[in-house]
Parts: sequence; C-alpha cells; structure tokens
Amino acid sequence: MNCTKCGSELAPGKHFCTICGAPVAGAQQASPTTPLPPVLPAPGTTQSGPVVPPPAVAEKGRLADKATGWKVLAVVLAVLVAAGIVVGIIFIVKAAFPNKPTARISMVTVNREDGKKLDLKKVPLGVDLTVTALFEAKYPKGGRGTIKLYVESSSGEELIGKMFEVKSASGTQKQQYIVNMTAGSGKPVKAKAKLEVSSGSGTVVSDVRSSVFTAETGSLDEEDTDTELETARKNVQSDFDDLMTTAKTAVSAGIDISDVKNEIADLGVQIPGATSVEELDAIDTRIAELQVDLQARIADQ
Repeated sequence: MNCTKCGSELAPGKHFCTICGAPVAGAQQASPTTPLPPVLPAPGTTQSGPVVPPPAVAEKGRLADKATGWKVLAVVLAVLVAAGIVVGIIFIVKAAFPNKPTARISMVTVNREDGKKLDLKKVPLGVDLTVTALFEAKYPKGGRGTIKLYVESSSGEELIGKMFEVKSASGTQKQQYIVNMTAGSGKPVKAKAKLEVSSGSGTVVSDVRSSVFTAETGSLDEEDTDTELETARKNVQSDFDDLMTTAKTAVSAGIDISDVKNEIADLGVQIPGATSVEELDAIDTRIAELQVDLQARIADQ
C-alpha cells in the first residue's frame, strides 16, 4: 500500500506515512482524550486559586436570595394595595357625597369701628361696634347659604341683628355687621353668628359661634337715640349699595329685571327719609329679599 500524497510504500499497521507524515487513508484515528477528574487537595493542605462551593451550598444560597426577593416584593405589593384601598375609599366617599354642603364658623369678634381699643367687660353705649364673623360655606348649584349676625341678651332674646346671603367658596369668607348698644343692664350679652347652608335637595348643615361682652349699665337719651337711627341708616344704605351692584351684574348678564327695577329705585329714595329704626328695618328686609331674588336669577343664568 502506497502513500496517497508522496507515493512511498507504507509499512503495515502504520497510521502515518514515515516519509511525508500524511495520514494513512482508512486508518482509525485516536479518540479525544477523556478529561481527568479534578485533583482535590490532600487533607490538611490549602488549595490555591478560587474556591468553588459545592453544588448543594451554591443552590442553597440561590434559594435564600430568591426567598429574600419574594419577601421584599410581598412587602411592596402590600404597601401598594393598602395605598390603593385608601385612595379607593376617598373616591367612594366623594362619589357618595359629591355635593355635601359645608358650614363652619371659625371666629366671631367684637371691635370698635373707629379702631380704638375696646374693653369687652365694659363696652360704652352709643359707640358703633363691628361684629365680624370668619367662616367657610360651600354648597352645590341650586343650594343656598345664609349667615345671621346678631346680639343676644343674657335671657336669650335677640336685641338687634341681620341676615346675609353667603356665596359658595372653597376658602374663608368674612361678614361684618355694625351694632350700637343704646342700653345696658350690666349683664353679659353675646354677639352671635349663625351659619346655615343647604344643598338644594333637602340637606342642611349649620354652625353657631359667639363672643361675649358686657355693655355699660344705663340707657341713652333722645340725642343718643338719634345716633342709633343714623347707625341703622348707615347699615341699610350699605345693603342697598350691595343690591345695586347685584342689579348691575344681572343687567350685564342679559337678565331682565324690569319687574323690580322701579322698586329698587324707590327703596333708594326711602332710606334718607326714614325717621325711625323700625322704618329702616322694614326697608332693609325688602332689600334683602330682592338681593336673594336677583342672586337666584344670576345663578340660574
């Protein structure tokens, strides 16, 4: 048998040509060397190079890492679920009470209108006092809000007061009323504010708050009574000015107020000619009714 590459005669049993080194066609090649098992260090000796943990230990570490990861994930999910529940409750409450009215009085104060210091334990007669109420009022369209500022005697009798319409707003509102004490018994009285808000569908909420003061004992003479009349006239004139502003707003919005236009003008003429507090109170009552009517027309526009 000759070498297929150089043509030299091949010796029997040879796998390579002894002349050129080419492999003999048809000869069985040596199989790849089988890798030997790793040599472990003898007991008591230190192995050099990186230490590979046994498969069981490595698997246990991986399981521990997975368990910790699942615990962290479980805690995160629990927090998210709890937050979702709280948000859901808030939305449910808002959906159940979308138009719930709010009525809350935060403060009622009594001060002198001229800004001078006032001793609430000895309030002088015949001095203009400003009763101020700070409050929150909120109601849906079609609802209504009113606040009444008044002075109540020690026996619970209303001495003087007035009702005001309030608007629906998200912030704090303020309403003031000027009073003038013409007589005092020496007993404490209350400057009170009563807020009432309705949703228009039957739901009504209210709040009451007061400030206690004591007027001087005695009463004013006829001259001082004139001062009381002028104080009442000033209050009514202020309410009339507010009514005129509302009327102008209605006209600007294209609302027909021809049915009350002449009456409003007549009330403006009556105020300067009123000769008693009672007469002024009647004028003021009608002004308040017209104010409510015009505000309702504007709201329905």
